[in-house]
Amino acid sequence: MSDLDVQQETDIVWPNGELVTVSSIDAWSEHARTSVTPAQIADDGQLRGPDWVIRELDLISHMAGQMVVVVKNAGALRRVRSRALKRARAAARGRHAELKGTAQTAAVDLDVVDEQAEYDEAAIAEEYARHIADLVAERKSTVQTMSRQVEILYRDAARGL
Repeated sequence: MSDLDVQQETDIVWPNGELVTVSSIDAWSEHARTSVTPAQIADDGQLRGPDWVIRELDLISHMAGQMVVVVKNAGALRRVRSRALKRARAAARGRHAELKGTAQTAAVDLDVVDEQAEYDEAAIAEEYARHIADLVAERKSTVQTMSRQVEILYRDAARGL
């Protein structure tokens, strides 16, 4: 990676100042996933009260906000890695200009294996972060539906139904 690539990558930091890496994207995504996914399926007879709904919606809203930053940083890291791969590929083409056709393609591909792997890792991390952000949104919708059911239950109970 060139000095420019390193500088661009160091510009991508989390709000706490830590460098954004594939590992940190995966860690934040996994934290969000485990935070909004129930550890076990609730018993059928378990009642959800307004306090539970409020706590759950607060947690999910917080995780949704976090995932916006995670997805943004994952996309930025993928773009940095994409540019590094393009630069490495162009440099390799220059080094192997004397080769023609398939021979040049093979030599270039072999020269950029590491950059391709780094790009692939970043792309996978971004995709995972997007899926987790979608999961958080789905969970929020589910809890909002539960909230309406809790409201109906309490309203009907107050009316003696």
